[in-house]
Amino acid sequence: MAKKLREADEDKAQPGQISLNYQGEAKEGKDNAPKEFFLKVDHELLKKPSYSQYIDMMDNFHRKVGIEEPRVSREEEKREIKAFLNTTLASGPWQILYDFFNRKDDVILYGDQPRRKPGQDTADKH
Repeated sequence: MAKKLREADEDKAQPGQISLNYQGEAKEGKDNAPKEFFLKVDHELLKKPSYSQYIDMMDNFHRKVGIEEPRVSREEEKREIKAFLNTTLASGPWQILYDFFNRKDDVILYGDQPRRKPGQDTADKH
């Protein structure tokens, strides 16, 4: 499934577009990596709709928990979120997931959102 999702992703990074700095690991809710995770990101990648729309939303939120969110207009915030969700939900990977969930016996769709059928217990499926 992961391979299928990656193949369907038109906005995926190509070889050489990103370089990652794998280092420590997160433990007990704390990131123990002293350096940045991304060493290099090709700016052309960030111009693709899914990335650019995600970046547009970042001024709506604060990175650290417990700090008041910056305020942008409600209209701007809604417009940015709607654009990102529309792009994401129309993407190849999301369509594959949508079809996958739609075929499952224990999942039905309400609007565009997959939901478990009422009365289905996830423990019964294992």
